[in-house]
Amino acid sequence: MAAKLRFRFNQRLCATCAWWNGPRGVEFHGLRPYCVWAEGVVAPCMARPTPCSPGNGCSRWQLWEKIED
Repeated sequence: MAAKLRFRFNQRLCATCAWWNGPRGVEFHGLRPYCVWAEGVVAPCMARPTPCSPGNGCSRWQLWEKIED
């Protein structure tokens, strides 16, 4: 089983990006998005040809639309 990593939802990292295809979820505090958890596995990326890890950054990053404030 892969480790679950937590990131702030507004960090410009693969796990919070709209292009990320790996398993992830959102954690809420007070009905507002607080952080995104993602399994620490390599996953395909629709924005670039190489697979990514959840902590990577990218110039094509877009906020995951399901967690906008």
